[in-house]
Amino acid sequence: MEAWHYILFGEYDKAEEQLKKLHPIASKIQSPSALDNYNALSGMVLLNTGKIEGSLSYFNENINPENYQYYAYFKGLALKQTGQEKAAREIFDYIANYNFNSWEAALVRSRAKKQLDLKDS
Repeated sequence: MEAWHYILFGEYDKAEEQLKKLHPIASKIQSPSALDNYNALSGMVLLNTGKIEGSLSYFNENINPENYQYYAYFKGLALKQTGQEKAAREIFDYIANYNFNSWEAALVRSRAKKQLDLKDS
């Protein structure tokens, strides 16, 4: 969570330091989703530092709006910035119409709607 905090405040170097500590810990967990938070946060750092293509390598198939609305929003931004408009729009549409309450969805639902509106205007 420290890495996420640093990402929120644009302190990407500090976020990367925390992610370097997280990786060996998460790697030892025997679960198919053990690295999801690490991957998504790493993708967010790269996205926010202009390394869009690199960010997509971290936003793997597990980072999708069904599992992670919050992280998927940032995957959608990366897809949009690489010209993959259709895939990005599908993510934004899913999040914008997500019918359940969670803090993750609440943080990005209105942003997803704005991404859809920008495309339509």
